[in-house]
Amino acid sequence: MNVDFFERLIAERKRLGWRQIDMAEAGGVASSTYSNYEKAGGRMPDANVLMTWATNGVDVQYLLTGLPETGSLTNAESNLLSLFRALDERGQGAVLGTLYGYNNPEAAIAVTIGNVHAVNSVVNISGVNKL
Repeated sequence: MNVDFFERLIAERKRLGWRQIDMAEAGGVASSTYSNYEKAGGRMPDANVLMTWATNGVDVQYLLTGLPETGSLTNAESNLLSLFRALDERGQGAVLGTLYGYNNPEAAIAVTIGNVHAVNSVVNISGVNKL
């Protein structure tokens, strides 16, 4: 478990864009103590450090289990979701159709949101006549 933990700890620190000193400060420990956490076979943080990290945005569930916290998004995922939510139905349908088509280019993927229908990235709106 210790090997998996230290690898996840490094990955989580990098996900947050933090340096070792940032993780140490967020956990309320000395930088030398924190650097031991990142060493294979090194020291494991105690419950107080884990609780302090959790209140500072560290995904402690991921550190302990390897499973990301439900709802925990990367910055890119959060930005993508914000942009997607700002789109109207037509835009959302086009984005979903494009993503489905990109992930499986041989399949024709149909997406319907409200009266907007998209097959891959081709969008149709029901009840709208073309001029």
